[in-house]
Amino acid sequence: MSPTRIHGFDLARALAIIGMMTSHLGPSQDWVGALSNGFPSALFAVLAGVSLSLMHAKADATGGPELAATRHRTLIRGVILVALGMVLSSVQSVIAVVLASIGAIYLVLGPCTRWRTRYLVAGAVILPLVGIGLSFYQVQGTPMAQSPLLEGAYPIINWLAYGIFGMVLHRAFFAKPLIPVAVTCLGLLVGGYAVWQRHLTGEMGHGENPLDVVYSYGFSAGVIGLCLLITRPRALTTALYPLRSLGVMALTVYVAHVLTAAIPLQGYPSFGSESSSAAAYGESMDELFAGVDFEQFREDIAATENWEEYMAVESETLFPAAGSGAAGSDSDALPTEQDHTAWWLGSIGVALVLCSLWRAFRPRGPLEAALRWATYRGSTPELAAR
Repeated sequence: MSPTRIHGFDLARALAIIGMMTSHLGPSQDWVGALSNGFPSALFAVLAGVSLSLMHAKADATGGPELAATRHRTLIRGVILVALGMVLSSVQSVIAVVLASIGAIYLVLGPCTRWRTRYLVAGAVILPLVGIGLSFYQVQGTPMAQSPLLEGAYPIINWLAYGIFGMVLHRAFFAKPLIPVAVTCLGLLVGGYAVWQRHLTGEMGHGENPLDVVYSYGFSAGVIGLCLLITRPRALTTALYPLRSLGVMALTVYVAHVLTAAIPLQGYPSFGSESSSAAAYGESMDELFAGVDFEQFREDIAATENWEEYMAVESETLFPAAGSGAAGSDSDALPTEQDHTAWWLGSIGVALVLCSLWRAFRPRGPLEAALRWATYRGSTPELAAR
């Protein structure tokens, strides 16, 4: 495993974090939203699959106790990430936290690292189709239990698919020279088209439709492949040190971002009415879709004959309602994303500086080091008897 390729993964991870920061705080321009809504979090999940595959590479080859210990550490990592995601979701309500779905990748997919590549490819294709089919079945009015597998900002079944796709990419980028080049070029083509045609998957990102998954696959493959390519020259690798440092400390930066971004998103400091921003961002889903006739929505969905009609009905019924907010709300009270541009730029700048300084003295960020200590401590065979 070459250091250059690891540098590329670190760079891609940094871009994913910056993309999520942009989605929450960046300027309210169409092209910014097309790039930052949904794609960065999917890229983060794909990179989790890459990391999982890398962590298991040696143990998968040797098997035995080493593989068992590695899988044990992976499970502990997943539990900690899920718990951390739950904590972050409980202390603020304005940002949908992706860590629980990332943790599910580590909890569920550890054994998949030994699968044959064709089975991984099949999993990356079948999982989102199953999720989409169940969601379509559910929205037609068929009684089904509510489940985070299918619902929420980061439906787990889709994020597991992204994790499996990350394993496929890890193998592709370590294959014969022509395969990484082909995967990168194809990913850039699909990703570029995805950004251009972002309206097809909904403005909110994380869409539950085939196009969103395919576009996210392509976007992630293109970004990761490009990052691996541009970090080959030593001069570029050195110049990108601040970004690479941010990527190494991705968990620390993400947690800090969620905690600090909640301040401006909740209206502190206020950019208008003292409580209007917090009220607007704190609306429940019932308030957000207060004007939607869901009985009629189910009938309209049931009458659709293809995915184009399905997405058109979904966009016309739900997204305008989400954009307008609850009935009777004052649209002028909603804070524009432009209000947070200074906070966004400051957050990125501070993260780049602090991560660069920290990495000059420590190989890992504080949360990364704590996570590593906990996983190794919890899986050591030398625990004292009680």
